[in-house]
Amino acid sequence: MISIEEIELLWQDTQVVYLATSSGQQPYVRPVVLIRQNDRFWIATGDSDKKMEQIRKNRRFEFCLPLKQEDDEGSLRVQGNLIIVEDQTAKTMIYQQVPFIRLYWDDPADPSYALLELQFDQLEIMNPGEMVSEIIKL
Repeated sequence: MISIEEIELLWQDTQVVYLATSSGQQPYVRPVVLIRQNDRFWIATGDSDKKMEQIRKNRRFEFCLPLKQEDDEGSLRVQGNLIIVEDQTAKTMIYQQVPFIRLYWDDPADPSYALLELQFDQLEIMNPGEMVSEIIKL
């Protein structure tokens, strides 16, 4: 059985994950940059992006982080709720600490800059080379 501490070793300050949201019965998956700051997880995005329209209707998400070890592959899938951050202090903190965000927005108060906080409720990991996944409820 894998521990939370072992899963913590997989996180980087920023890393690409594949985020799934849905509209009606249709899921949509796209790569996004997952941000880890102060042991919390965030996604910066455009307020008018299609995913924001989907999130406003359904806050549930799943993302997949591919795992690779030599020639073997696996994945970490995470489910939970997305929170649209309205707090300007949090938006400014992430804006200042994560340089790539400044490539898209000139100011943390820009209304087209949206910040999402991810609240995890389940992890599912399939270690590279294994055929069975393990689910961890949080």
